Amino acid sequence: MINKIIIHNVASYKNVTSLETDKKINLLYGLNGTGKSTFSDFLYNKSESRFANCSIEGLQDSDEILVYNQQFIRDNF
Repeated sequence: MINKIIIHNVASYKNVTSLETDKKINLLYGLNGTGKSTFSDFLYNKSESRFANCSIEGLQDSDEILVYNQQFIRDNF
């Protein structure tokens, strides 16, 4: 289970920003332009080079992250 997501130096997150949770399922919502897509893009493809300064704490190799964002739609439909 993800305990903490750290986003740094990508898109609008120039400073270190973290999201901490103790829930198994999380829903991110907010106004346009607040960084929701950056979080979902990172979770969808953590190995992308633009996320080199980002990390996830608590995730095990066997854990599966399901992200239903615009990239998921482009990849599957």
